Amino acid sequence: MIRSWAVLALSAGCGKNNGSTSDPIPVATEAPAPVESRPPITPPASERTPPPEMIRMLSARDSAPPCDVIEATSTDPVADLILVVETVPLPPYAPMRAAGCLVDRHATEAADTIESWMTRPEVPALARLVAQGFDTMPAGLALRFAAAGLAGPHRSVVEPFVRSSTHPEVRALVDPAP
Repeated sequence: MIRSWAVLALSAGCGKNNGSTSDPIPVATEAPAPVESRPPITPPASERTPPPEMIRMLSARDSAPPCDVIEATSTDPVADLILVVETVPLPPYAPMRAAGCLVDRHATEAADTIESWMTRPEVPALARLVAQGFDTMPAGLALRFAAAGLAGPHRSVVEPFVRSSTHPEVRALVDPAP
């Protein structure tokens, strides 16, 4: 009995013309508007990572290839070396090797980053690395980095390198002429 009532109820509204005067449901005859194409979203700089091959080379246990070979793995070596220094924690020599490449080969392009290492308290090893390179970099950069190091939290690390620098301008920061 219940079954026959359900069939009757469902079939009552399924007729072609159940006395209603409404028009049939309209069907779209036009094609939908095209969807606007957008360029792919590039990840923000904070999501960028250095090339895996660069990290692998810098992480070599015994010795890393020369900086020019490491840099050849990247389309933007300075930015990628900075990313390694800032984001790759282990092995600890990977970021130090990347920093060495920056100090030795790209001190001018990476000057703001290198100067920040002289003033950031959490990176004394980077400050020492920069100070060790004072004599191999142009006098103007050595002076800039030495002044930042002497004014920052790494004065005790930087001062011996300043005193022994081959650049008279750098030495003058701690031993002013009479």
